[in-house]
Amino acid sequence: MMTAAVYGLELQACAISPLYYPFNSDSGTHRFLVGTSCFADENVIRLLTFQEETRVLECSAQWLYGGEEVLGLWCSPSIATPSLLAVATPTRCSVLRLPDVLTDELQRVVDFDVARGKVVWDLEGLQHEVNEDEAYVSST
Repeated sequence: MMTAAVYGLELQACAISPLYYPFNSDSGTHRFLVGTSCFADENVIRLLTFQEETRVLECSAQWLYGGEEVLGLWCSPSIATPSLLAVATPTRCSVLRLPDVLTDELQRVVDFDVARGKVVWDLEGLQHEVNEDEAYVSST
């Protein structure tokens, strides 16, 4: 019989992305980043960790993201360091560096003035263009 787990966020979640992280060594542990979308409060990005064996979902870390709602999250699929995360808001797309110690703060790498954009990671370095709809970012 399947059982469902419910994780309650006090703010509405609008974006989710799997976390590809160099320190994810346990195959039974899955990590996700969730971004909130709230007009009246500070928005956050949360790291949720799911343990297959115990079926426990917990919030492992939380980062404040300011007043703009998080409309999209895209983790770089590279498991090499540094781990990068792209975040879309109504006014811009930002690329952030995830800290080696997940309780430390996110570090802003670059901002794109692209409203409601989307990020496609180009690990081969073949695309180096930014347009209105998509920002292609090369992670090395």
